Amino acid sequence: MKIIYSHIDEVAYTAMVNAYVNAGMQTEAEATLHAMEVEGHATSSIAYCLMMKLYGKLDMLEKAEEVFRRIECMEMQPNVHAWNILLDIYGRIGMTNNAWVSFRKMQKGRYVDKASCKTIIKILRKAGRTQEAFAVANVMQKLGLLFGVSSFNAVIDLYARNGKYHEALDLFEQMIKNRCWPNLRTYFCLKDVLENPGLLKEAVWKLKLARKQENNVICRLIAMTTFYCFAGMQTEAMQECKKLKETRIALDIAAYNTIIHVYGANGKFDEATNVFMQLRTNGPTPNVVTFTTMLLLYGKAGLVEGVIRLFSTMKQSGYRPDESCFKTVIKIYKRAGRFDLASMAKHEMHSVLFLKEGRNS
Repeated sequence: MKIIYSHIDEVAYTAMVNAYVNAGMQTEAEATLHAMEVEGHATSSIAYCLMMKLYGKLDMLEKAEEVFRRIECMEMQPNVHAWNILLDIYGRIGMTNNAWVSFRKMQKGRYVDKASCKTIIKILRKAGRTQEAFAVANVMQKLGLLFGVSSFNAVIDLYARNGKYHEALDLFEQMIKNRCWPNLRTYFCLKDVLENPGLLKEAVWKLKLARKQENNVICRLIAMTTFYCFAGMQTEAMQECKKLKETRIALDIAAYNTIIHVYGANGKFDEATNVFMQLRTNGPTPNVVTFTTMLLLYGKAGLVEGVIRLFSTMKQSGYRPDESCFKTVIKIYKRAGRFDLASMAKHEMHSVLFLKEGRNS
């Protein structure tokens, strides 16, 4: 493809690079970046970061590192986004030492942010280097980077997987006191803790104590309902679920997702389906989490054809499945022996997530 450049500014050039990167068009992206440099428009690192991400996806480590060095040679130093992309690439191909050395350099240059810490914790944990991972967790807390549910989840998961249950529970309590309410991932991270009767009592006590400080009734009920459900305390979960449904405050989709999840966990498939159908008719509008929960329920009931129809309906209705949704569907297909469908869904997942990551660059 021959590309003609005329009267194009840096913003337009960068948009073109982004479009080519999203489409996986390496040659065109490289040609556009070269034109930017020739015409003196490559004054920021945005386009270079896009190229790094593309090379990372294509497993072209040397090219990604070369682009990073070019950013270093520019007047501005590599920004945190460039460092984070490099970290992610090293982690993806299993170069733990390179990732750790890069992170230490980031610390010295004060480039570390929440995303950097989450990424390196994941890389170190996967490599079994727990002591370094704990050190990063401490850095997050000292630098005030422990905010938002995803960062709390990363550290809670690290503690729980390595037997530091009380530390995980302390962080869980801090999370709620900071009015950062747990999501489903939080409870998955706490799974080992919740399976220990003694720790479970402590967790229940901490949650009840912390929730008294929160004025948002819906947030309190969602947290308690989900907690009991994941802890296997289904009687208590159904009691909290009943309170949630009977509240006079208008419920949002997060509350309804919790109700559907609890019904499913208690084998009340028809009730869960009825709630889902009411949402599609009367609102609030279901989201990807709603559909993922329903797909999981259909899968547990062995209704593979129902999964196929619902997954198709979801996409036709304009919903874009996330990684969790795709993995749920793939697991259901494999369990049912439908490896052809699982392979198709896996291929679709890689395509969709690649394009999404490109757009977020």
